[in-house]
Amino acid sequence: MADNKTPMPTLPPAVRAATFAEVALGYTAAQAQNEAARCITCKHKPCVDGCPVGIDIPAFLAHTAAGNFEDAHRVVAASNALPAVCGRVCPQETQCEGVCVRGIKGEAVAIGRLERFVADYHRQNNGGESGNSAAVTPGKATQSHSNSGAANGPQNSAAQS
Repeated sequence: MADNKTPMPTLPPAVRAATFAEVALGYTAAQAQNEAARCITCKHKPCVDGCPVGIDIPAFLAHTAAGNFEDAHRVVAASNALPAVCGRVCPQETQCEGVCVRGIKGEAVAIGRLERFVADYHRQNNGGESGNSAAVTPGKATQSHSNSGAANGPQNSAAQS
């Protein structure tokens, strides 16, 4: 079992300079399973107490480690209506990951990255949670570098008006 988090793939700097796409690409299925398997399923579950919405984190990580991504999404979605957003912007390092026992020796489990993965997986495979129409397959860069407002957000729509 690795002491450190599975690294998140990112866009190369040369590509970043020419696009508004997300820099962090998200985990592949194999990377997500590897990272989720780092959870030691603590008896007292401090990560759940550290989560403002009370996600059953050990259950969602167990499903992710087993490759049951839809089951993992169901666990997350039972407590959180916007897992793709929270997986990207919530301050996990001071919440669930901040109290992760795995972090005592090494790094905490990348709970936020995994929440993002299962939300993106669900959206892309089942038409789930609506979101950025330029979203990419977890672990893969976008091929679209459009400047349309629909693909790049409301700030570009306003600028084009």
